[in-house]
Amino acid sequence: VLTEIRNDFIKVLINEINNLNKIKELSYIQNEAADFKWVKDILLNSDFVFYRTEKNLTHFEYSNSAIENILDNINTVFYVETKDLISKILPQFLPKFEKFKNDLRDNKISVIEYSIRSDLGIEKYIRQLGVPIFEDGKLAQIVGVLKNITKERAIQQKLEKTEETLKVFSETYN
Repeated sequence: VLTEIRNDFIKVLINEINNLNKIKELSYIQNEAADFKWVKDILLNSDFVFYRTEKNLTHFEYSNSAIENILDNINTVFYVETKDLISKILPQFLPKFEKFKNDLRDNKISVIEYSIRSDLGIEKYIRQLGVPIFEDGKLAQIVGVLKNITKERAIQQKLEKTEETLKVFSETYN
């Protein structure tokens, strides 16, 4: 009888230790998740989104709601028809976008920069990276990153203008 009681006690003790370990694991996971909250904050407040498409490129699915800020459209959340995105691209960039799509279909990683007119009529510069994913020799989907580079372009243009001004001053005073 004492052996049975001892065995039962040991089983209960082992069970309680396992429960404590599970609680510690859960606590650790919750703490780790809190430690990475900054990642979520960055993604939600960023000027870039990860995206994926199906092989027919009929729509883009986005990783976060930053696409709303890029396109200035509050109804865009996570999903944009390709034709709607293309309709925002300024006409002079459409041939480059077609080449971008064709490169992806030809199993080439591709990067493009283009301008769009957002839903609020604001011109924005976009850099888009696409990576084709093939399965059984056929295009299965495209994944990539779409980034608003409007601020970068403005800084670059100011820098070029400043360099031009300095060059004129340098030539004038030499």
